[in-house]
Amino acid sequence: MKKILTLVLLLSAYAAMASYTLPLESPKVVYVCVSETAYAYHAKRDCKFLSRCTHAVKAVSIEKAKELGKKKPCKGCCK
Repeated sequence: MKKILTLVLLLSAYAAMASYTLPLESPKVVYVCVSETAYAYHAKRDCKFLSRCTHAVKAVSIEKAKELGKKKPCKGCCK
């Protein structure tokens, strides 16, 4: 019985490790809403939060986005 329990625990630990994925590489281009109140940059042009932007949307580098005051990644598309 101990052997079976140990085997089950080892297999479940292996399954958890096998499903782990490495974080995605940061995108080279991000999208920002050109508004003073917008605070995030977006990985996808069709992000549902970016679609709420009533101003222009620009494609820029992450560095440029941070210079524009968009310091945080979007919680919807930059997971």
